Amino acid sequence: DQAPGAPTGLQLTLAGNGMYMTWTPPAETNVHYNVYRDGSCMESLAGKTPIVTNAPIAAALDRNPLKGTAYYVVSAVDGTGNESGPSACAYTNLSLLPVSSLKVRMADSDWPVVFWTHPAPAEIDGFNLYLGGSSSVLLGSLDPAVARYEDRGFSGTGTRQYRITAKDTSG
Repeated sequence: DQAPGAPTGLQLTLAGNGMYMTWTPPAETNVHYNVYRDGSCMESLAGKTPIVTNAPIAAALDRNPLKGTAYYVVSAVDGTGNESGPSACAYTNLSLLPVSSLKVRMADSDWPVVFWTHPAPAEIDGFNLYLGGSSSVLLGSLDPAVARYEDRGFSGTGTRQYRITAKDTSG
């Protein structure tokens, strides 16, 4: 008896009640699914314990996602217990959640100073600060210990819009 094919297209969505996962089932019917999570990408399921077992549909919920880096894979299991290899890994890093606050202060003729806070600065590799909305220009790639930026490019007239993102080693 041969194992079913591996699921494909694993997608992760952070929801209010955990990490919601969906995927494309293999061609075989009458399968259920196991979901695995680890701190690195899994190419083999040997020795791994699923966090979700016997999911009847191509969706599952991790009610307790890791706060930092996590990789997820899913496998298909047929009625006789044959388990496929893992799907391709899907990656998430909840340490990259948005900054908690973003403020700009400008006194008299001083340069605008952008300040922010992040819920887990020790768990990230830094910040990218952008000028503008959807078509942003990178102002700086900053160390995680730095939570301020003096905008010396401001001409003194007009308005500025800032956006900041946390980054990890993947960028």
